[in-house]
Amino acid sequence: MSPLFNKLFISGIFCFFMLGTVANAADTTGIAGTDCYSKYHKVFKERGSNTIDDGWHNHVIICIRNGDKSDCYDGKVQVYYGSVIGFYLKLEDGTYEMLEKKFKTGVEAVVENGISRARTTLDGEQVNAIFVDKIKPKKKAYVKASDALIK
Repeated sequence: MSPLFNKLFISGIFCFFMLGTVANAADTTGIAGTDCYSKYHKVFKERGSNTIDDGWHNHVIICIRNGDKSDCYDGKVQVYYGSVIGFYLKLEDGTYEMLEKKFKTGVEAVVENGISRARTTLDGEQVNAIFVDKIKPKKKAYVKASDALIK
């Protein structure tokens, strides 16, 4: 075989390999939406939320996102005039510790449909409060009629 044929053959294999690698990389982006924030966001979008009153809320998920990665923690928050004014993470012994992050100014964590708007830290992380006990229940399904009475 000619050297030109060998070069073309090797180049073809290399291109095929690279296209396969790019395709696999594209497939992994398909898993976006499986992180904890996306799962809760989807449920709230489908079912809605009951009203979030001002005061302390102890059954809350604190979500800290960085890019397309998110970590969700048990926590509590205080809501004042419809906005979260403090995020507290639950510790293993049942006590709480205030989330010590420096937030950019200008954006309040207003609660909309059971999830607070993201507060962005100076490091670029986004923090949300998710009010899981305020998710509206699933709609009840209709009961199909039975054919037992037909003779």
